[in-house]
Amino acid sequence: MSLRVLAWQPEPGQPLPIPLLADDSDQFPIEAVKQVRAWLAQSAPEFHDAPPTATVVTLSRPAPGVRKADVQYSVGEGVRETLLFRHSTMEILLKNSKYGTITAKFRYLVARDESNRVILGPMLRAIQEERVN
Repeated sequence: MSLRVLAWQPEPGQPLPIPLLADDSDQFPIEAVKQVRAWLAQSAPEFHDAPPTATVVTLSRPAPGVRKADVQYSVGEGVRETLLFRHSTMEILLKNSKYGTITAKFRYLVARDESNRVILGPMLRAIQEERVN
């Protein structure tokens, strides 16, 4: 499970479009997703220049300095569950050849849980844009 690109259609002479992405947020309660996205938005400035996180994440032995978020949500009357998330950065390389080759890298801040499911956070930046006609 991870981010999936649903659409990206750059046009010559137009600003580089933001890709349409899907994540695993439909596998979590809505309340948990809202809390995680708020946490990611608040954390985004700290990760602006961070390199992409390794694809394999071991939550049982996190690297020094890695912060985690415990998200509690109600699953029934008086019953609460806790999900554990950690920050991760993901880089997506996209290439479109419809009007010549247009290549761009986008970096996002995401949250991963123990099962490596991803909730999409804010885009940190477009890293590279190359247009060859």
